[in-house]
Amino acid sequence: MFKTRSVTRKEKEGLQLPEDQSQSSQSSFCTMESMLDMMEELKKELAGINNSISNLNTNFNNKLDNFMKDISLKCENNSKSITLLNNKIDDLEQRSRRSNLRLFGVKELQNENTDEAVIHILNDKLNLNLTINDIERSHRVGALSPNKIRAIIIKFNNYRIRQLVYSSKSKLKGTALVLREDLTARRHKKYMELQGVYGKSNCWTRDGNVLFKVNADVKLYSFDNSN
Repeated sequence: MFKTRSVTRKEKEGLQLPEDQSQSSQSSFCTMESMLDMMEELKKELAGINNSISNLNTNFNNKLDNFMKDISLKCENNSKSITLLNNKIDDLEQRSRRSNLRLFGVKELQNENTDEAVIHILNDKLNLNLTINDIERSHRVGALSPNKIRAIIIKFNNYRIRQLVYSSKSKLKGTALVLREDLTARRHKKYMELQGVYGKSNCWTRDGNVLFKVNADVKLYSFDNSN
C-alpha cells in the first residue's frame, strides 16, 4: 500500500512560480492577444481596401466603356459629315465644269493656238458652224511629254453650245479624236473603274453623272454614299 503524507509549506512554495515570472507570462499573453486583435483589424481594413479597389476598377471600366462608345459615335458622325462635305464639294466642282469638254487626239504643234485648232476640228468633223466667240478659252491639260498627246480642255461660253457639240460626238467614230465630259478626279476614277468591270461600250457619262449597263439594265452610279 502507498503511504500518504501532507505536503509541507516549503514544498508548496517550491511548486509555485515566482511572482515576477507569473506577471511576465500574463503580460506576454496580453501582448499576443492584442496582436491577434490588431491582425484581425488589419484583415478587415485590407478587405475594405480590396473592396474599394474593386469598386474603383468597376467604375473606371464603366466610365472607360462609355467614353470609348462616345468617341466611337463622334468619330462615326464626323466621318459621315466629312463624306457629306466631300460629296457637296465634288458636286460643286462638277457643276463648275458643266460647260467644259475635253478633246483627245489632237496632235500638238509648236506655238499652236488651241482655240483656232478646236474650232476648225469641231466644224470640220462635226459639221458645225462655231466661231471663236463660242469658246471662252481652251488649253492643253497636263505636263508636256514627248510620248503622249495631251488633251485639250474647252470651256464654251454657255451650256447650250457645249451640248450641241457633245451630242454630235458620235461623228468622231473611226477617227483618232475623242470628246469626253470634263469630270472631277473622283468621277473620272470611278468611270475608269467601271469601264474595267463592265467594258467601255457599257459605260458613259451624262452631265457629270456616270452610267453603266449591267445586262439590259442601265444604272446610275451614286456618289452620295461613296468616299
